Amino acid sequence: MRIRKLAKDLETDEVALMELLRGLGHARYTDPEQQIPGAIEAQVRRHARSLPKLAPPVVLPTPRVRVEEGAEPDMALFEKAMASVKRIGAQPKPAPRPPAARLPTAFAPPPAPPIEVPRGRVPEIGAPKPAPVKVTLAAPPVGAPRVSAPATPALVGPDAAQRARAADQAARIATLEARIAEQDTRIAELAAAAAAAETRVTALDQSLAEAEQARRTDDAEPTVATLRACFELRGLLGEDEAAAALRAILDARRAAELLRLKLVDPSALEEFLWERVLLLSDDEAPPPGVVAVRVPPERSEGRQSSANRGAMSRFSTACLLHNIKCIVIVGGSPAYHRTLREGLDPRLDLRLVPGNRRGRIPAVPSADLVIVWASTILDHSVSAQFPEGVVVPHRSVARMLGAATEWIEHR
Repeated sequence: MRIRKLAKDLETDEVALMELLRGLGHARYTDPEQQIPGAIEAQVRRHARSLPKLAPPVVLPTPRVRVEEGAEPDMALFEKAMASVKRIGAQPKPAPRPPAARLPTAFAPPPAPPIEVPRGRVPEIGAPKPAPVKVTLAAPPVGAPRVSAPATPALVGPDAAQRARAADQAARIATLEARIAEQDTRIAELAAAAAAAETRVTALDQSLAEAEQARRTDDAEPTVATLRACFELRGLLGEDEAAAALRAILDARRAAELLRLKLVDPSALEEFLWERVLLLSDDEAPPPGVVAVRVPPERSEGRQSSANRGAMSRFSTACLLHNIKCIVIVGGSPAYHRTLREGLDPRLDLRLVPGNRRGRIPAVPSADLVIVWASTILDHSVSAQFPEGVVVPHRSVARMLGAATEWIEHR
């Protein structure tokens, strides 16, 4: 994997990632485009807690548009606003509706014919007046059908209107059914095209995964380290101290564990040396399960070491001055746990969590300080249960306590 992509996965800076690589002894990686093997990638991921996290991008608020002085007003916006304003005062009356036409309710008789008076003749004096002519309408015969007024086009019976509405609705239903059938056909075509595209995408993803796996297999090169380099990383200088460590391991019948390790994975050998080997002076006894390599007193890692005694004294004093009573230390070997338990001030409530412990670890709600001892025997499943802890990336007791003391004094 490239350094740039690994930094993006870990949400950190490329420069900080390369600094971590140099701190782990891989100083040849100076370009973010360089490839790193899988073993170094796994080692970097184990130490990723010490890397700084990138801050999320800052989103600035959108500035409000300010109208400059002297600018022409937007008349369209003004007219739209004025259209929604209700006018005040007398409103014009609406135009009167035309009267509805009245339908005839019964048959109206025709008007009576006018009576013609003969002209040119003067009626004689004393002549009888002509009797008025009465016009009598003949009643229709019994049984004859009654003649009604002719029907107008506006008079339509209720059955005919219902039949017309039903025919109109049937036509609309037929049109909608045709459109639904057309849409169903279109949806079926789109679903078939989507299924084909999904199949194609799946095939391409599988091909890409196979290509990526093949590339990783080709790029992965086993990191081969000598035993001398591993012993020097542990702090054993020269061939005599390395031979003394090996001899002590063999005398303690720990050779079976050593022979099962693979030399292509130097981190496993390094973990073994940190767990099973302890540098002690001549007058210090090794704890059970740990072999001792005799070194000068200034390089001792035991409780009697001047560096350890000074670091434990300063740490205890800083905790008591800052009212830190309950302390939880996550990680570290059993030998280091014994050194801390015997060397720290007894007034401190010290709780040590092994780094290789499995399962759920009970929380300590009363803890004033949680130290995650990185770069030691510490499984990721254990450290993930203490997200609020202070990460200290130092293996030795003196350096770990020194970093913790500095954090307490400058927090």
